[in-house]
Amino acid sequence: MVLRGVVKTETPLRNEALPEKMSSEVRYDVLLTMNTSMPCRFQKNYFTYLIVWREKRKPMNKATIIIAVVVAAVTTLFYVIMGNTPEQPYAEVRKAGNIEFRYYPKAWMATVTSTDTTYKKSSNNNFRKLAAYIFGGNKGKKEIAMTAPVRMSFGATQSEMSFVMPAGYDMKNLPAPLGREIQLHESAAEYVAVLRFGGYASDDKIANKKEQLFAELKTLGINHSNDVRYLGYNAPWAIIFRRNEVVVSISKEDALKE
Repeated sequence: MVLRGVVKTETPLRNEALPEKMSSEVRYDVLLTMNTSMPCRFQKNYFTYLIVWREKRKPMNKATIIIAVVVAAVTTLFYVIMGNTPEQPYAEVRKAGNIEFRYYPKAWMATVTSTDTTYKKSSNNNFRKLAAYIFGGNKGKKEIAMTAPVRMSFGATQSEMSFVMPAGYDMKNLPAPLGREIQLHESAAEYVAVLRFGGYASDDKIANKKEQLFAELKTLGINHSNDVRYLGYNAPWAIIFRRNEVVVSISKEDALKE
């Protein structure tokens, strides 16, 4: 149960002046001090307090508190850096059915490699390492703005995750990573075929969309590199309007042909 009340006093509020309902069986929070010492010609100065008091609940155990803090921290991390980030620039070439063809220019990236080979196992750990790098965990202690999407690829023995560096960065002004896990490199310009899908990504969904992408390219008579990458655009808390993509490299000729 949550109760609220407003207390107006001529002196600052003290514990002994709290409402009688605030006994040892409840806890209270003084949420707001309003109109403190507001002069009025016909009234005395008042200290006005908004009070909220609640029934006491059993304290959470240590494990529950740790889990709650971790979940809140991870959610906040994703919210801060993925809530309103600029996208990696590209040019849309054309569309055919569900497939979009794009041209991506060269871009500098920070990439981490992991022996985990699935989306489920590699995504959180790799994201944390790259986020630490752009948040100042580098030799220059320099913070770097983030772009979307987060790029991921999965092989038989390892996986990779990449953050695209903002425009204007290169090896001359990118701070060196603290260790060898993160590699800085410039990607090659490329043409790609893209299939977009919604909802939350998973290993099964990525695999299914990969097969759908390949099937539609086969129908169109377009060859591809077979090197599929997953692009993620949203934080975990974003429930609706989620954007995910699987992309694969194709030739310029296939991208441009009608």
